[in-house]
Amino acid sequence: MKFVSVIILTYNRVKDVIDLLESLSYQTYPHFEVILIDNNSTDETHKVIPERFPSVRYFRVFYNSGVPGGRNFGIVNARGDYLVFVDNDAVVESDFLEKIVSTFEKESQAGILTFKILNYYNKEIDSSTWIFNESMKHVEQNTPVHSFVGCGHAFRREVVDSIGLLWTRLFFLHEEKDYSLRLLHTPYLVYYTPDIIVYHKVSPEKRYDLNERSFYYNVRNIIWIYIRNVSLLQSISFLSPLFVKIFLYSFRKGYVYHFFKGVIEGIAGSREAWQLRKPLPKAKYQQYVQLENKEKAPLLIRLKRFLVN
Repeated sequence: MKFVSVIILTYNRVKDVIDLLESLSYQTYPHFEVILIDNNSTDETHKVIPERFPSVRYFRVFYNSGVPGGRNFGIVNARGDYLVFVDNDAVVESDFLEKIVSTFEKESQAGILTFKILNYYNKEIDSSTWIFNESMKHVEQNTPVHSFVGCGHAFRREVVDSIGLLWTRLFFLHEEKDYSLRLLHTPYLVYYTPDIIVYHKVSPEKRYDLNERSFYYNVRNIIWIYIRNVSLLQSISFLSPLFVKIFLYSFRKGYVYHFFKGVIEGIAGSREAWQLRKPLPKAKYQQYVQLENKEKAPLLIRLKRFLVN
């Protein structure tokens, strides 16, 4: 039977992590491990978790490695054939892992699964993580999509072996988009799996809400991602109208400085993106765009989600 590694990244959410680990303790699928990456929490995580959950492989990182860096730490220490990622403020059902294994076995073209994310409190689609349009909420079968949701997703080990780890230089936001584009160099696709559900406790802290920091990282990172993964002509045709819209939005919200800071750093700091550059063939990028256009939400909603997800 396939072995599964569940990788969780946490920072100062010991109560939420306990709830998640307890939900994982009731899994019907027995062949799995849990890896918890503690991004240097200042609460009681380092005391409570090892004592209460001794089977959990607990790693404390004494610096802020960012989301992709933290997940990479979990990946390189994982033993699983399938790598499952769940946000620390979520819980899952008892057949969660069983459904993941079954889906990977059934969907041979699926290299990455992105789960249905429901609001923990009202059991409706979690709008804070939803990257698709309204019609996708009613999809009841597994279907190829353009990208995956950070809150709940899974990789085949073969995908990591083929395209490598997440891009740590991004640090914060859009690592999913970069990885989804790189996936198209393989025969695999991202599949949305509505039968696999994660219940997300939508954070009252709003750590990833629209602010100066997220505006800067979004603008910078999207430049790097397109330099790395997309031809120059296709990048210009996509980024030019997008950045006009983002600038107008930044003017309206008072983030003009952070918009230009992101643009300048995106260009000036792009050396690594150029070194890693491997543009997708035209047909593959068009495949990505077609999937994205099929699933995309209305313009204003897309722009807001682009800037905070």
